[in-house]
Amino acid sequence: MDVKEVNITEEQIRDCSLKLISKIKEDEFYPDVIVGLSRGGLIPAQYLAYGMDVNWIETISIQLRDNDHLPANNEINTLLSKLDEFNPIDLDVEDRKLNVLVVDDLVDTASTLKLIRAFFQAGNLDVRFATLYQNKACDNLEIKQRADYWGEDKPEGWLNFPWDTLSN
Repeated sequence: MDVKEVNITEEQIRDCSLKLISKIKEDEFYPDVIVGLSRGGLIPAQYLAYGMDVNWIETISIQLRDNDHLPANNEINTLLSKLDEFNPIDLDVEDRKLNVLVVDDLVDTASTLKLIRAFFQAGNLDVRFATLYQNKACDNLEIKQRADYWGEDKPEGWLNFPWDTLSN
C-alpha cells in the first residue's frame, strides 16, 4: 500500500510556530531554555526562541524513526550539567524551577518524547514538550506520553518538511 505524502510548507511551519507560541504564552509558561531535538526540531526551536525571546538554546541528537540513534550519555550529562549550573539567583522568582521547553517537528508514536522525558527527571526542572504536529492517536496515550503543546494535528500520510527535501 502506498503511503500518501504530505508536503509541509514553510508558511505552515510559521503558522504552527505562531500557534505554539500563543498556546505556550496562554499557559503562562516562559522557557528559560529551549532544547531542539536534532534534526527535525532544530528549525522549530529557532522559530520559538525568536518568537518567545529566549536566548538560551541547546540541542540533543536523537532519531528513533530510521536508525535508532540515541543520544550519547555524555551528551545528556553535559546538557543536564549546564541546566544544573544555572544559578537560581538568576531566576526572577526565588525557588522557581528552571523552565525547559523541548521542541520537535513531529510526535507520531511518542517514543522519542517518552525517551527524552525520562532523561529530564531532575527535581529543579519544569520540562514541557512542544511539537509542530502531533498524531491524533496520541490523544489515547497517557498525558506524560503526549506533547504539552502542538500546533496542529498530524495530517494523514507521510510528512515531508522543507528540510527533508535537502537530503538525498
